[in-house]
Amino acid sequence: MISAPSANPFDNSQGFAFPLPEGVARFPPLDPVVTHLLIAQAHLPPTELVEVAGFTGTRGTIGPRFDAFDDGLGGTVPPPDASGFLPGGQVLTISGTSMATPHVTGLVALLRQMNPTMSIEQIKSLVINGADHDVTLGANALPPLFGASRVGAGRIDAATSATNTLLAYNADVPDAVSVTFDVEPVGAGFTATHNVTLENITASAASITLALEDVLVAPGVSYSVPSGTISVPAHGTAKVAVTLNADTTAMSWTFDPSMGPTQSATAYASLSASLKRQFISESSSVLHVLDSTTSNDLARIPLYTAHRPHSTMATASDLGSSAPASGTTNLTLTGNDVCTPGVTAGPTCLTVSRFDEKSYVSAFELQFTGARDLNLPGWASLHYVGVNTDGAGNVFFGIATHSKWPTPTYASYNVCIDSDNDGLFDAILMNTDLGTIDQQFGLTTNSEDNFVAAIYDNVGGTLGVENYLNLVSAGVTDTGALNNNTMILATALGDVNVAGTQFHYGLAVCPGWNPLCGAADWSGGGQGTANCGTPGGGAFQSFNGPFVYDSANPGVDGNGNVLIGDLNGGVVDVNYDVSKVVANGSTGMLLLHTHNTEATSAQTVILDRIFADGFGN
Repeated sequence: MISAPSANPFDNSQGFAFPLPEGVARFPPLDPVVTHLLIAQAHLPPTELVEVAGFTGTRGTIGPRFDAFDDGLGGTVPPPDASGFLPGGQVLTISGTSMATPHVTGLVALLRQMNPTMSIEQIKSLVINGADHDVTLGANALPPLFGASRVGAGRIDAATSATNTLLAYNADVPDAVSVTFDVEPVGAGFTATHNVTLENITASAASITLALEDVLVAPGVSYSVPSGTISVPAHGTAKVAVTLNADTTAMSWTFDPSMGPTQSATAYASLSASLKRQFISESSSVLHVLDSTTSNDLARIPLYTAHRPHSTMATASDLGSSAPASGTTNLTLTGNDVCTPGVTAGPTCLTVSRFDEKSYVSAFELQFTGARDLNLPGWASLHYVGVNTDGAGNVFFGIATHSKWPTPTYASYNVCIDSDNDGLFDAILMNTDLGTIDQQFGLTTNSEDNFVAAIYDNVGGTLGVENYLNLVSAGVTDTGALNNNTMILATALGDVNVAGTQFHYGLAVCPGWNPLCGAADWSGGGQGTANCGTPGGGAFQSFNGPFVYDSANPGVDGNGNVLIGDLNGGVVDVNYDVSKVVANGSTGMLLLHTHNTEATSAQTVILDRIFADGFGN
């Protein structure tokens, strides 16, 4: 632990002492990991300086006690600017969790001291209900406002929380204050309701009204609360309903204006340009609890929804006993589709911009079916994997898990490929993001929302980006990359060193921060193993197979029918050949619906009765 030389943890007049090894460590010149830390520390007032090492250009600027650290061997410290400490007693401005945590902790301690018998839920309510300062991206309170997913109710206010007379918190979720709707809206008249408890902590009855303040407005989504006056008895409670109203026909892919619209990579010069990031539409409002007489705020809580219009598209699950052994599927799609501009004859969905929503379906040859592993999160448990090809040397892997990932950074799904069919895996096709790729090259970066399909070549020892996740960028259309349980990984066979058309592969589910766990026991120079991930190597799941696929003899499709319109009255008309399905060790057809609900996003279709018993998982 950091200690104070004065032995008084509240007396920092002598600075703080760090334990070894920091107490004697000298960072190398221009170390990128610590440069920003050293610069910040060089501009802190001497009484706040907790650690210095290897500065150049600081002698005489921050006090004689620290001149010894200016040995001329470290990095030159840039002059201070308006974002940090300025001489003459001006304010140091820094932000982040490290700054917010002690302030919130101090407020909680104050409230606990004032209210020693209150529950954790009540103390938490006091903090959030009193956070009555909106936070904006622009200076001087200029918009846009930050929504609930970024700042909750707002900036805390100790005086407001300490003097609150009424609490408001989520009545349906234990220990929750804010109201979040985790929903899959379908159709034009979708509604969902949460209840909010209003608790009067005074000895007098309270008369209140409710009001809504929109923060992030998204087409097709709104909230509603009861009108009129509500009475909350002294030391008593009342419940009110908050309703989410959704119309999927009016929704569009809506971007939060407080977020940066693009992100970029460092490791790849070709991707250093800013790329449009994936996102999910959000709707955020603040529920104000007002004194019915003065209209003063008594409490406020955030309301939040991350939403995508959902479809319920499906087709027949069986070609029937009279279906020939080969032919075309000719399956009609039915259900609630998604097409923001409106479906025209065909059916056709003519999107005008990338913000228009459209449901897509993709066909694959089903090669893997897995039962739910109840010891794992649903997104870490593989449900289905299928393969398709376009006849031009490209293959597409369709992946479905048992439940949704909030973001693909939660897991990296590895397809370990045996390029030369010698029983040893040689390459990995995986999903990851540009920030995580930078980390593999030793760069200190965060994961990003630019999701890609990448290839690790164990023979050449290279890591490279192959395609966007789901084939297209966020600059084109919404393919449901976030908050979903289906994805598509694509590669050219030549890019994974498959010289012919047939290859073997295995599967692994890796943590997102460890996207190459499929190669945990491989050595370099092409010396792979028969393992696609191991439990000791960090894999959630590992399926060595080997599974086999011949792109010259596909059992399903073979013309690259992925991301086609998933529209009511449309047709999935792809080729199939049962004998080739059998030769590839496959069991039928897999359809992945980008906008369907979690339970219906992956659909299997029996192509021949001999496979009928294989679809119970």
